[in-house]
Amino acid sequence: KDVEEKLSQQQKFLEAKKQMLEQEIKNGKLKGLTAEQFREIEENFKKFDLDKDQVINKKELTACLYSLGEERSNSEINAIIQKYGKNKDTIGYDGFREFMIHLLGDTDTKEEIVTSMQMMKKNQEECHVYLMEQVMSNEDLKYFEATAKKNTSGFYDYKGWVEQMFARQTPTINNNTQPTHHY
Repeated sequence: KDVEEKLSQQQKFLEAKKQMLEQEIKNGKLKGLTAEQFREIEENFKKFDLDKDQVINKKELTACLYSLGEERSNSEINAIIQKYGKNKDTIGYDGFREFMIHLLGDTDTKEEIVTSMQMMKKNQEECHVYLMEQVMSNEDLKYFEATAKKNTSGFYDYKGWVEQMFARQTPTINNNTQPTHHY
């Protein structure tokens, strides 16, 4: 009977671990974007691939970016196509998606985020939630509070939290708040 109970507990543990790993893989693939943003990227590619040849030329990319409020010069468009395209004149969906991830996704470095958090402290010893409320959205603050650990003084360990986010560890959520952003 004990062996059966241990086996059952182990199976439950492994199933929970499997689900956690699947979610982490999914989050890693999103690279800071929501599933909705990925759908929008795909829709924009299809919309601006006017001749339906599975690539976007310079003119189509310029129009696409302009529609998104990203007006770019000819030299910037050329640089984007050089970096993300397969040839010097067009960019395929994979390259377009990578460019859009760079444009819209998580691009701050660990050091930049720690520096931002230090700036929020305003030369105080600890980073108080009321200071974060002034610069973070309510949704982001809720996620931070749900996933960041408190230090021995009862304040949030923002440096540890940033390390956790960049290690892409699945954070322990203290309440039912679902993460929407990774910093």
